[in-house]
Amino acid sequence: NTEIESVNESLYNLLSTSDSTVASNYILINNGIDLDEQETNELLNYVERGNSVFMASNWFGNHLQDTLNIQTTYTYSINEDSIYTSLTNKSFKAKKFAYKRAMRNQHFVSMDSLNSTILGNITFLEGEDFLEGGKETITKPNFIKVAFGRGNFYLNTNPEAFSNYYMLNNNQDYVANAFSYLNDESAVYWDNYKKSGRVYIQSPMRFV
Repeated sequence: NTEIESVNESLYNLLSTSDSTVASNYILINNGIDLDEQETNELLNYVERGNSVFMASNWFGNHLQDTLNIQTTYTYSINEDSIYTSLTNKSFKAKKFAYKRAMRNQHFVSMDSLNSTILGNITFLEGEDFLEGGKETITKPNFIKVAFGRGNFYLNTNPEAFSNYYMLNNNQDYVANAFSYLNDESAVYWDNYKKSGRVYIQSPMRFV
C-alpha cells in the first residue's frame, strides 16, 4: 500500500532536496545505469543514512562499482540458450525461473565478501556445441545485497526479468520476491529518468 512516486529528474536533484528524515526506497531499472561521480556520491550518502536502493542493470557505472568493490561480466554465446534465475532465501522455495530469449547472462564475478550477501543466482550454458566437450552448466550470482552505512544496495544484473514481457510469462513471483527485500512502510521512488529511450524535452532550449 506504499505510495510510489515517479521520478522524472536526476536522482541528484531529488535526493539533494528531499527530506532526509523520511525513510525511503529508490528503484532504478534499465539495461545500463551509469551514474556520474556527483550522482554516485549523493546515492551513497542516501544509503548510508539508512535507506535502500534497488538497481537492476547489466552494469552499474565505474564510480559505484569501484566504491562497492563489485564487478560484472557476461559470457558471449552465438546461441540463444535458456537462462534460469533462482533466489537463495529458503522462504522462496527452490524454484527456477526460465528466460528463453533476449536476456544476457550478466553476473557478478567480484564482490566485497565482508559487506555483500548473495540473494540469487543465474544458471546458463557456457561453451559451443561444435567444441569438444560440448557445453557446461554454469551458476553465478546475479542478485546481491551490499551493506553500506545503515542502509543497503540491492543489485540485480538482469533487468530484463523486471520487464512486462517476462512478468506476463509466469515469472511475476521472481519480481515480487526480489522487491520484498525493500523496507516496509517507506516511501518508494521509481526512476523514470535514467531510462534508455526516455522522452526528451521538446523545447528548442534543449540545444543550448
